[in-house]
Amino acid sequence: MDKRFKDARKYNIKKLWQLHENITQQVSLGKTNVEIAEQLDITPQTVSNVRNSPIGKEKVEILTAAMDAETVDIGRRIREFAPKALEYLERIIEGREPGASVALRAKYAAQHLGRAGYGEITKVHSLNATVTKDDIEAIKQRALAARNVRDVTPNNNSGLFE
Repeated sequence: MDKRFKDARKYNIKKLWQLHENITQQVSLGKTNVEIAEQLDITPQTVSNVRNSPIGKEKVEILTAAMDAETVDIGRRIREFAPKALEYLERIIEGREPGASVALRAKYAAQHLGRAGYGEITKVHSLNATVTKDDIEAIKQRALAARNVRDVTPNNNSGLFE
């Protein structure tokens, strides 16, 4: 007997093939070697070996093409369904759909306005600055000179500086 095969490892081919399938599926979903290795309790090098093997590359290409085709199909179905959905939403918003409450009508009207660019403001800009007592005094003097605000000194019972 050849000495090279005396202490040979025995592999469960079915289990190994399933592991390769799992790895290629995760690769096609865009996961990193480390993420896949942690999830499957294997080493990142094992993931790399499968990812870079000719069979692994071919399988990932097939899976990616299938996902792309499915995405295109879903996009087509959404485009075909959109007019029906819009018509239904219009009936709800306009109160022509039986059972549509005022709250539901308002909700979908607000969503529709938001998609059209007329929704509530969600982006807030803030400014943080350090101002000195002299800066505050200068601001107050400019405001008083323009007569846009009343005197806001600390002890005038305005409640601003309590």
